[in-house]
Amino acid sequence: MPFAAQGRMLELRYGKRRVVKYRGAKTVIGGLTPKDKIDILMYVSKELSTINDKDTLFSRVISLCSEIFEADNVTLRIWENDMLHPVAFLAQTVPERRPLASGEGFSGSVFAEQKSSLIYDLSQNSKYLDPGENTLCVICAPISVREDKLGTLAVEKGTSHFYKNDDLEILEAMAAQIALAILSARLITGILEAQKTQQRLTSQLQFDLRIGRTVQSQIIHSSIPAFKAIDIRAAYEPMVEVSGDYFDYYRSHESLTLIMADVSGHGVPAALITMALHYHFRLLSAQGLSLLELLAQLSDHMKPILPSGIYFTAQLLRVHSDYSFTFVNAGHPKLMHFSAYSNQLLTQYDTPGYPLGIASFDINDYQEISGKLRPGETLVMLTDGFAEQQNSQREQPGVEKVISWIGTALAEPAGAIDSFMQSFKLYKGDEPNGDDLTILTLHYNLRHLEADTLIHQSRQKIKKADHAGARASAMAALAVRPEHQDALIIVGKLALVERDYRTAAEYLGHACAFDDHVEPQILLLAGHAAYKADDISSAKRYLKLLVADEPQNLKASLLLIRCYVRANEPHKALRTLNAAMKYAPQNEKLHQVAAYLTKSKKTPIPAKV
Repeated sequence: MPFAAQGRMLELRYGKRRVVKYRGAKTVIGGLTPKDKIDILMYVSKELSTINDKDTLFSRVISLCSEIFEADNVTLRIWENDMLHPVAFLAQTVPERRPLASGEGFSGSVFAEQKSSLIYDLSQNSKYLDPGENTLCVICAPISVREDKLGTLAVEKGTSHFYKNDDLEILEAMAAQIALAILSARLITGILEAQKTQQRLTSQLQFDLRIGRTVQSQIIHSSIPAFKAIDIRAAYEPMVEVSGDYFDYYRSHESLTLIMADVSGHGVPAALITMALHYHFRLLSAQGLSLLELLAQLSDHMKPILPSGIYFTAQLLRVHSDYSFTFVNAGHPKLMHFSAYSNQLLTQYDTPGYPLGIASFDINDYQEISGKLRPGETLVMLTDGFAEQQNSQREQPGVEKVISWIGTALAEPAGAIDSFMQSFKLYKGDEPNGDDLTILTLHYNLRHLEADTLIHQSRQKIKKADHAGARASAMAALAVRPEHQDALIIVGKLALVERDYRTAAEYLGHACAFDDHVEPQILLLAGHAAYKADDISSAKRYLKLLVADEPQNLKASLLLIRCYVRANEPHKALRTLNAAMKYAPQNEKLHQVAAYLTKSKKTPIPAKV
């Protein structure tokens, strides 16, 4: 199914790239800028989210790739009957494309390994070419959803070294969105054929919805680690397999930021919007914005990709280390604040503001307010599906009854979510859910104060050089609260002092797992402990996170280089060394490492370096 390019569809402008020789190596000049990449991902998301049939989807994929990558050819292959079939392409080849087995050719190899590939010069990899083919540079990405392998997308050029890793990243992002769009197109196609093949349709719908649920489950948390003394629990029930409800969090050492949103509509179309919302929330939360700034940026990024008539409500909550909090709302149900002892509603927080996507965002239409969470108190975020659910008498419980259920459930905070859901289900009886359902509670756990006291005692003992006593107090704190980050760090540091590297790696690794933004020093200690414990894989993970955030951190770079040498990955060691040299070109230790790596890729780096 060849497709001719029909003029430029993107309103973006980037200079044409070309390949030149520079100092004996081939280099790409021009091409995509970082801003281009962001604009492209937003545009592709918008384009694919509104397509309902496979033929149109395949055609749009080919034309988008042709524009974005300045390709000589593009091939989309779909896995059917144990073969990769070429279902769409930019231009016919000589010889003509043929179905490929898994592992055959570069597309078959990418499909079999489920790993994207960039081949700079296919003339050096003749096993991937049929006789007569003239492709030299290719990027190829698998199209898959977890274990369900759907196909591959390959972009080809007759010029070697034409593509870069930036292009491969764009293609990978496109392949992920194509996978969801294919599932959505399958659903729509199946619905249109329902009258003819009802039994087959039902089976296919259930399968595709399960796949969609699997995809969405990757961004919806089954649990959220505690923040300071705050226990966080959630319940999430989509009306069908996939949902337009969304919640997420971003934690730093000093604050926890939460979002809850409700996209208009249900099912796959709404779920696709939550995927984009998840991406932008995570990206923007790391930038240290105020809640109003974060809401404005979310609106600016999401509105251009929302289909006509689609919008979403949202609320943002940020809890600080002193248990004060800030809050902003955009048309979402109010934030509820319950007392510590009577479990009565203290207040409901709301701010002016429209749902996002209805109109252009004006920051003056919204307001950020603040409050304080005290020991034993609870904050509750939820979507409107609970208050609007009908029972068998077609009655809705309303907000007041929902508040009553929550207050009763909070008598036992640890089981409050389960108790609330039981009350809700008892009310609705056998009636199906009329909407997606999401509720989130943040409870200031009185027992966690005991853990904080033990941590204070542990630190006092460290000052007195009583390491055994400090460790005992920290372990007692962990018995009260197993995920207490400060306790994990204390135990890990003490184990490092005692050169018990396995224990240090275990506890410091757990400390890193409970925080999206771990302090650089803790990542470095975790990497060092894992390296000494011969857990090179974990050491690389911690150190790569640190180097990505602080590329000028020479201690982390040097230790990461040692990890790559230990793992027999000299090319990655050299790449890390070259990156570190940019920040400290005169550093003596870096030059010593360079000398060892240049002399012999297998020469171990001396411990003093």
